[in-house]
Amino acid sequence: MYLYTRFYIARFRMKDKNKLAVIILLFAVSVAVSVLIFPTENQFEYSYDKGAQWLYDDLYAPYDFAICRSDDDIQAEKDSIVADFIPYYSFDTLEAYKFVNTNSSLLEKTIGEKTGLEKEKADAFAQSFKEKLTAIYGKGVIVQSDSQEYANAGNKIRVVRGNVSELDLTDDFYTKTSAKDEMLAMYMADNHVYTADSISGFYVRDFIEKTVFVTNVAIDEELNDKYLQSRIDAVPPMSGMVHRGELIIAKGKVVDEHSKRLLDSYKMQFENTSGRKSFWLVELGVTIVFLILFAIILYYSLKFGRRKKWGIRENMFVLLQMILLSLVVFLVFRYSSVSINIIPFVLVPLLLVTFIDFDISFLIYFVSIFIVSFFAVNRFEFVFIQTVTGLVGMFSLRNTSKRQQIFISMIVVFVTYALLHTGFSLMRLGTFSEHELEEFIYYGISSAALLLYLPFVFIFEKIFGFISGFTLVELCDTNNPALRELSEKAPGTFQHSVMLSNLVESVVREIGGKPLLARAGALYHDIGKTYAPEYFIENQNGGKSAHDGLPYEESAQKIIAHVTKGVEFAAKYKLPDQIVDFIEQHHGTSVTRYFYNSWANANPDKTADITKFQYPGPKPQSVELIAMMMADAIEAASRTLKVYSHESISALVNNIVDAQMKDGQYEDVDITMKQIGKAKQILISKIENIYHSRIEYPELNAKDKQ
Repeated sequence: MYLYTRFYIARFRMKDKNKLAVIILLFAVSVAVSVLIFPTENQFEYSYDKGAQWLYDDLYAPYDFAICRSDDDIQAEKDSIVADFIPYYSFDTLEAYKFVNTNSSLLEKTIGEKTGLEKEKADAFAQSFKEKLTAIYGKGVIVQSDSQEYANAGNKIRVVRGNVSELDLTDDFYTKTSAKDEMLAMYMADNHVYTADSISGFYVRDFIEKTVFVTNVAIDEELNDKYLQSRIDAVPPMSGMVHRGELIIAKGKVVDEHSKRLLDSYKMQFENTSGRKSFWLVELGVTIVFLILFAIILYYSLKFGRRKKWGIRENMFVLLQMILLSLVVFLVFRYSSVSINIIPFVLVPLLLVTFIDFDISFLIYFVSIFIVSFFAVNRFEFVFIQTVTGLVGMFSLRNTSKRQQIFISMIVVFVTYALLHTGFSLMRLGTFSEHELEEFIYYGISSAALLLYLPFVFIFEKIFGFISGFTLVELCDTNNPALRELSEKAPGTFQHSVMLSNLVESVVREIGGKPLLARAGALYHDIGKTYAPEYFIENQNGGKSAHDGLPYEESAQKIIAHVTKGVEFAAKYKLPDQIVDFIEQHHGTSVTRYFYNSWANANPDKTADITKFQYPGPKPQSVELIAMMMADAIEAASRTLKVYSHESISALVNNIVDAQMKDGQYEDVDITMKQIGKAKQILISKIENIYHSRIEYPELNAKDKQ
């Protein structure tokens, strides 16, 4: 089933018309999604900052508009309203009435039961007590407050009685203490009740002192908040008008505070105006722009993707990155109040460069940043900062085989953000504002979010079948179950694979490609030999060959089978497709020359069925696989040389490579003669180093032994 699936995929890849249609459809969908999330609000065409030079032509008002007041000016007026506010107090008549009646009754009862005063005198004092208490609460007992909220109002307050408020002073009211003192003074002025050391005087004084006086004049927080807020809300945001045709700012002038207010006012009016062009015309313009941007990537994919073996999955991966980035920016812009700089934009190029080439990764990232820049306040600054930082991040992560590298990239990215933002801030403002410092927090969060790189690499590997440097390093571990089985069952083949991995990696590192992929692929290319290791010379110990007595066709099939068996073993150990390609393609469609020539010599009068001696292929599809084919044949053949000299090794390398080229094994890969020549030189040098001459150590003579 696994072999059938790979065969089906290979056939599907060869249907260029179908692939082209799918790729174009993917790009069309991407354009549609980008157009849909594009901000359709009025887009102000000018970018400006206070302290910067106005680089556009003279700007005249196209219509009348009100001048916005500065935020500081509006806030100053609001602060003044709060500072000068005179608070409102409520006057509670009902509470006073209840308190007077209750305490008057209690006093009357106390006098009648405990003092022994004559009824006429007792009634007179009780009546005086009630009248005095009524007078006190009629004037008001106020709540004392230590709050500084309305300190600027001094002792002025507005007392609300019913529906009418009057301006009063807090000193005009009683407090709980002064009210009690007033009642004690009334008691002491009554000669009938107040008598030193009298029983009646004691009980009356004790009643007054123990009475807990209540307040009936208290601050009305609800009314204060409501009235104060209404006054604050009434602060006008505008002051003055700019009439149509008036000069707003001249070309070359520095944007000062006044000019910025005029530009802000014009921008606000422009964005809120309803007299915009047709919605459909705007959408048409957006569509044209995005079609051009995506067409650039499509052109690159079709023209250069063939050479780089791009397929549908690569295009899906690229477009998914662009769409996801645009959607995230759209959601943050639409549904939050934070800056879009909080988004980890650099994560996109890091993921792209992990799986595809550097040049196309940067192109895609630049186009993506250009698209989302329509959501940014200062587009040029945004594009510059994000592009440069993304490029720095890509350079910092060129080596994706070490997981700790992402932490270094995270620091490098934040430092780049900080330096670029500082530079632009000083250019624009000549100083740092609180708002500018806040951006560092967003950049810090964005940089820290690069830790998502590792889980995203794992996810995209599983979804798209890609292979990262981290996975390749793990595959190169000789303790991997597949390699361990190879070393146990076919030790000669294992040693051949280890030596070959060093050769192939050296070649690919020089001629261009993915050295780590070449190394890993070389380690696994012959795992199919574990099925029948005795049929391969490197696993034979010099005794009788397993091929003795077998027909040449059958021996050839035994050798060829290590490719198909290798694919089966790859499925067993769940090896990535990129490694399976090394197993399938390291012999291409070449023939088992030894058995084919032997059969032809033994049967000179017959025509050979070459398919019985030919590997199933396909031919190598990448530079790494061509290097693999070269090194595999050369390393094996080098073992048969009688003399290891520069001339013999050079002749061997040239003959094998030229024969493979003549056989058309390299025709599916865009490789140059310069690269092939460089590969030959590297292989010659490496083989010479492997089989270099050694010094013969002299034996001690008999005298020295004694």
